[in-house]
Amino acid sequence: MSDNTEVSYKFISYPYRCEYGSSANKTLEYTIHDRDICLDQMLEEFQYFLTGCGFPIPRGSRIEVVADE
Repeated sequence: MSDNTEVSYKFISYPYRCEYGSSANKTLEYTIHDRDICLDQMLEEFQYFLTGCGFPIPRGSRIEVVADE
């Protein structure tokens, strides 16, 4: 079991100034306290972070690492 006082990974989205005033200024912080996370789990957690930031991820889709050809 991990110690919740230690941060292993953190994704942060800072607010930006929307010239139309249509977006709320908010800071979104997503913290992972587990050091033993595998790549597939990390990608899933990052997908949750992106969804929270307002980037729509189509249902049934996932983020993956793709090698350049």
